[in-house]
Order: sequence, then structure tokens, then C-alpha cells
Amino acid sequence: TSSIPRLLLILGLIRLVAFGLLALPWVAPPLPNDTEIAVLFPSSDTTAWPDFVRGVRLAADQRKLLVREDSAQHALTVMTEPIPTRFQWHPVIGSFALQRKVRELCTRPNPPLAIVGASNTSMTRAIGNEVRQASRADWIPLLLMTSATTDELIDVIPGRSFRFGFNNSHQARAVVAELDSLLTTLPGELELVQAVIVEVVDNPFSVDLARHFERELRTRLNARILHRQSSTDQASHWQLRTAGRGSEGATDDEKLLAKQIVARLAEQPQARSVVVLPTELTTLHHLAVAVKQEKFRRSVEDPSSPALGDVYLLTGDSIDYYDVTNELPPIAMPGPLLFFSHVNPVDPSIPSEPESHRPAISLNRDVAQTLLSAIGRLSTRPKPDQLAGILRDQTGADGVVSFQDYERSVGGGAVVANPTPMGDRFEMQLPKDWAQSP
Repeated sequence: TSSIPRLLLILGLIRLVAFGLLALPWVAPPLPNDTEIAVLFPSSDTTAWPDFVRGVRLAADQRKLLVREDSAQHALTVMTEPIPTRFQWHPVIGSFALQRKVRELCTRPNPPLAIVGASNTSMTRAIGNEVRQASRADWIPLLLMTSATTDELIDVIPGRSFRFGFNNSHQARAVVAELDSLLTTLPGELELVQAVIVEVVDNPFSVDLARHFERELRTRLNARILHRQSSTDQASHWQLRTAGRGSEGATDDEKLLAKQIVARLAEQPQARSVVVLPTELTTLHHLAVAVKQEKFRRSVEDPSSPALGDVYLLTGDSIDYYDVTNELPPIAMPGPLLFFSHVNPVDPSIPSEPESHRPAISLNRDVAQTLLSAIGRLSTRPKPDQLAGILRDQTGADGVVSFQDYERSVGGGAVVANPTPMGDRFEMQLPKDWAQSP
């Protein structure tokens, strides 16, 4: 009988402990056994994560670090000290799903150290805005940008945004400088440069890059910027809108635009003619073909009129080396094409593999190398404040600061694709300090 009070006493103590635990406002979550770098590439891009994995593996190999991959969980863990670093892909599609995912990541008990992404300006802005709103004051993840290039994005998370690619002003500066170099090598004195600047008005990247190209052309080449019509039209940029299209050919708007471009350039055929096209590949291809066809039509209809020479096409990183060499027919180009590459597209240190995108792998390797180097300098679990401080002060082997005002300070360059006279191939001209072949 004496055992019953003892049992009741024990049960009462258990109940008291249980109620006490429930009454606690919080219970500190256990620290994870690794540090997460969240990767937010869209699930619709089937090559983005595999290319990122390849880039991380190359960076880990360089530092002689072991790597463990969990393909089913979209995770790649590098065995850094004192704890491993896990690169975790969170595949989502659409801006709303992306914002929900970022909010979920930032409000977890253990948020990621940094976020890599996204695929364009709009998506990256959505990430940054959500990080600012959802993060704890003592833990604001870094945003590491690769493909987003609009200048103002560098302030989307003040003091936490680092750009591994190059912004639009850097791209325009590099491409116009290369154009200047090309024009000064031509025989005779440098003649007047006239330029038409096209922008896709519902694409923030295109509008921003067009603005920087105009500034560089005016400043460096004293170029005359041609309006769409005569002086009655005050808009200096020629405008298109994004439209659903296949690969069948130019839309009516694109054909009309090309016709008007050639007509304006032909008013001064002795000038060096430039057309700026900060557009994606399909639109650039359509406009290039339409401009060349319109040039030919005018020369046939009026053989006595002065011939319009080469039309130099300028763009940024919306197309790349492999787009040009694999997708653009040289015979369709009205003149040399100048575009921007964030990295050496034929970097011999990047293995050439089927279904791999070498420039993306190279840029991802840069991200992973920077992170692994910074984390390797810490003897404790890294925190965002510590990582941001290391990145701000990081210098390369040459002693040059890697990030100037959070922007990548060195690298990148303009590539020239010059169609041969027969139009059977492109002569590709890379910056002199880049390897010219694998």
C-alpha cells in the first residue's frame, strides 16, 4: 500500500517537469553539423545545378578538400574545418515560390550562411527584398550574385550583396573600349561614329544596359546617337517589347525596326555604324538578319547610292561564346558582333564535357573558391558578419582587392565575333590575356 503514494509522487514529478518544459518560451535548437550555402537556381534550368556542382568540385579539388554528393537531396558537401560546408539547391520556379522559399530559409532556427542566385535581375531583387524583410537582425545571409547584372542590385541587401559577375556599366565600358580599339586599327582616320540603341522596354536588364551603352558611346567615341525618327522624336532609344516567339524568323515589329534602323544609318553612309542590341539571342538573331537583308535590298534597288558599310553589333552578356559559335550563322551578320563574357569561355582548366556549360562552371567555381577560402580562415562556425568582412578585404594573388564596393573588380572582357568575307565561320577574338583554345 505504501508504494501507491510513492508512485503518485513520481507521476506528479514527471508531470511537473513536463509542464515546465512546455512553459519555456523557447528551446535552443541543436546546431546543424554543417554550414549551408543555399543555391536558388530555377528548377526550369536543367543545367544550372549540375554546372554548379562541377564548379564546386573544381574549387574543392584545388584546395584538396573531400566532397560528398547526395544527388537525391540536391546537396553537395565539402569537408571544410571545423565543420563541413553544404551547398544545397532549392529548386523552385516563379517569383512567388522563390520569395516563399527565401522566407522559409531566413526564418528557420538555423538560416543559411549565404544565398547564391538567382538567374536574372527580377528574381535576384525578389531574393534580396525577402532576405531584408525576413531575416533576424543578428543573422542576415549574404547574397552572392552571378547572372544578375543591373547596377543598382548591389544595394539590394546593404553590406551583404557581392557580385561575382560584372555589372552593366562594366560590360558597356569593356565592349565600347574594344570597339574603339577595332575602329582605330582600320585604315584612314577615324570617321564619325553613329549609333542606334535598341532596348526591350519591359526588360529591366535591357533598359539599364542600353543606358550605360549610350553613356560610353558618347563619352569614349563622341558618337552621334540616332533617334528612331528625325529630331521630332526625343527618345534616343529604339524600343521593342518582349513577345512570345519561336525560331521561324523576325516578327513584324522586328522587321519594321530593322528597316527604320538601316534607313537612318544610310543617311550618313560614310560614318561608322553601330547598333546596340541588349537583347536575348533570338531577338538579336532576328534583327541582325533583318538588317543585313534590308542593306542588301537598298543596294539592289538603288545601286548608285553610297553603300552602307559594316554595321557593328554591340551587346552584353545576354548571349555567350557558345550561343555565337553554335547558334548564329555568320552569313546572316551585317558586321562584327561584340559581346561581353564574365569569364574566359575556353578556359583550359575547365574540363570540356558533354552537356556542360563551361562559362557557368567557371563562374560557379569562382564563387566556391571564394567561399571555401574565406571559411578556411575561420576557426569557428562562420557567421554572415564574419564572412562579409573577409570578402570585403579579400585580395587575389596579385594583391588586387577582389571586390571594390562589393562588385568584382577584375576580370571579364569583350569578345569579338567577326564573320569571314565568305560568311562561312566566325573569327573569334578573345582578350589577349585569355587562352585562345582549350
